[in-house]
Amino acid sequence: MRYSNLDIFVSVHIGHERSSIDPKMILHVFGDLERALYESDRRDVERFAEGFLRSDVVKDASLERLRRYRNRRLKIVDAKPGSLWITGSVLAVSYFVLEKTIGQSFVEGWQDTNAHRHLREFFASQIDIKYKKLAQLIESAFKDKNNRIGGRQAKVSVQLTDSAPSPPLPSSQEGVATYPRTRTILVEIDPEAGTQQDDASAEIPTYGDLLDRLR
Repeated sequence: MRYSNLDIFVSVHIGHERSSIDPKMILHVFGDLERALYESDRRDVERFAEGFLRSDVVKDASLERLRRYRNRRLKIVDAKPGSLWITGSVLAVSYFVLEKTIGQSFVEGWQDTNAHRHLREFFASQIDIKYKKLAQLIESAFKDKNNRIGGRQAKVSVQLTDSAPSPPLPSSQEGVATYPRTRTILVEIDPEAGTQQDDASAEIPTYGDLLDRLR
């Protein structure tokens, strides 16, 4: 699978080699990302509707269809060892639902219409705006909960970078993903930076830890 310079990546780094990461924190992190991605897609639809749609019917139908893609807005394309480092490509859900919804009103030839060209041109022209706004929405999603994730306080950093992840295999191989140097939102989360505030956030020993103490 190949990517272009119009793609947006979200790279999430949780913890470091000394920290423990529980599934609850991972679920909360990706839940916050989902909310930010949904809000970004919703704004895409509303901005396009404001400039190009004469009726609210298509806009409302697109917004309703948008809700069906919960947790399907990010495609994991890379993962690295050492703590947890996952990179996903942001899927063009808002474009997809608008294309499907508007296209339903055409019997044939939708791909060759001016309306379809306007849709493509709009999203291409908005990519930098979406990239920067999405980073703000991701940062706000964590700040709204005072950076408390899965019962633990954490330090959260959101940065815009121009470097994409390295391909998992040489890009010359047929069918292997290649990543251009493009828009990447780097989300770094350190669960050890905050203080533990309750029993639920305390470090729980494994069975192996308990048995070792009996030896």
